[in-house]
Amino acid sequence: MSPRFTSAEGSADVFLSMYQTPFLATVALIVDVTFGDVAGPIWTALLCLLILLKGKSPVNAVAFGTLIAAGCANSLLVKLVVHRHSRGDDPVWISYPSGHAAFAIAFAIAINVLAGGTRWRRPAFIVTVIIVIVVGVSRIYIGAHYPTDVLASCIVAPAGVLFMTGVWNHYQVQILRLMSPLRIFGPVPDSRDFARDRTPEGSKQQEGDRW
Repeated sequence: MSPRFTSAEGSADVFLSMYQTPFLATVALIVDVTFGDVAGPIWTALLCLLILLKGKSPVNAVAFGTLIAAGCANSLLVKLVVHRHSRGDDPVWISYPSGHAAFAIAFAIAINVLAGGTRWRRPAFIVTVIIVIVVGVSRIYIGAHYPTDVLASCIVAPAGVLFMTGVWNHYQVQILRLMSPLRIFGPVPDSRDFARDRTPEGSKQQEGDRW
């Protein structure tokens, strides 16, 4: 909310704008559309369908979409609370934190969770880190956001993902019960068996093994 601080941040945007080229501007505009409010949810839903139908993994499909949605929802919540106006042409547009960067970060986390323990773990990490950096820098480069808008997304999006992870772990029996109709696409652990395994007797039988 400090005008002096905001002015200093604006100078960083101006500095980057001095190095604009047609190629980099085109990349930034592609990022703007690809990770925007319309395209982002569409191809996230398509990836969820791919995991569900091609990968035959209902749990992974639901978890993938839920983690991304949680990161983006937390970003929107902070936007409404802080209500910082963008330095762009639209005075109504609130920019803190960057929704594009939050989406990219939540997407990166979801991809790395999905790739964990597989041979795709390292490539997924490298590619998603590059994506996050490109998205973050591009938002400042085209003057859509202040630097702290992007930096805030690095906290806000993971916070939303962590919160949803806690909710998922606490209510996983109920979640699995709701997901039971998806067994037609692939395996879903039986919520009754899982609830029994979480009891003290079941934990002893499983020797601490958890799904």
